Formats: sequence, structure tokens, C-alpha cells
Amino acid sequence: MYVITLFQIFPMNIKVTAGTLVTLASWSSSSIVTYAFQFSIRGTMRTVTAGTIFKALEAAKLDRRLQSNTRVLI
Repeated sequence: MYVITLFQIFPMNIKVTAGTLVTLASWSSSSIVTYAFQFSIRGTMRTVTAGTIFKALEAAKLDRRLQSNTRVLI
């Protein structure tokens, strides 16, 4: 979409400079997002793993509590 506007409005010397800047900005933002995504995934996986371990320990504790209460009731 920006290419159509670029070709219709601006003279040739500005089109070359603007096209170069747009491409540079696009590649730079893509590389920053890709670089940051690796860290966000790593942090997310650590959080999910910690939450899973916490819930498993909590479930085991609850299971022991329920088993001890069942023995008392029987």
C-alpha cells in the first residue's frame, strides 16, 4: 500500500531514499521483535513450569489430607 502512494506522489530521488528508510525500519523492527520473542518465550516457559510444579505439589498435599480424613471417618 505504501509503495503505490510512494510512486504516485514523490519524485524519484525522494522515492529511493524513502524506500530505503522504510525497508531499513521494517528489517530493524523485525529483528528486534525476533530477538525479544526469544526472551519472552523463555520467561513464559519458566513461569508455566514453576506453576505446574506448584500445582502438582499442592494437589499431592491435598490428596494426602483427603486420605488422612477418609481414614478417620471410616
